[in-house]
Amino acid sequence: MSYGGAGASVEELPLSMSWRAQLLDAVILAVACVAGSRMHGHPAAKMCLLRELRLCGLSQHEFASDTPSVDVVAQFDRYIRVATDPARVRRLLSRKMDPFVGTPWSATVMRIAETVAQAANSNAPPSERAKMTLRALRLSLGLCYPNDCGPQ
Repeated sequence: MSYGGAGASVEELPLSMSWRAQLLDAVILAVACVAGSRMHGHPAAKMCLLRELRLCGLSQHEFASDTPSVDVVAQFDRYIRVATDPARVRRLLSRKMDPFVGTPWSATVMRIAETVAQAANSNAPPSERAKMTLRALRLSLGLCYPNDCGPQ
């Protein structure tokens, strides 16, 4: 699925430092939810996340320290632990994704989450839990309506 504006680098979009930090956190959460449902936080997901953050320009932002990749990985690991509780995931997705609904960044978050999901386990069909997680993410980002957002 392609989303308008998804190819734009974060550096090309007007984004304050506080919004950049929120966007980075939203991307990490989205990827952790997808990785937790699809491959139990496999190291390949972390590698793909770090690559995607570099490609879209988010890796250069300092996220609570001078070494973004260490903090990204630590935050990813924290969110992987949260991903085991579906109710908590829904609440977090709603809260963290809400600021990006209707913005080009919603497409960026979704593109990175889908890229990680596909890259980590491309030979196996997605599980029902993975489909539900991607659907919840699309809904949280306002990229679809409840009736046309994939498997129910």
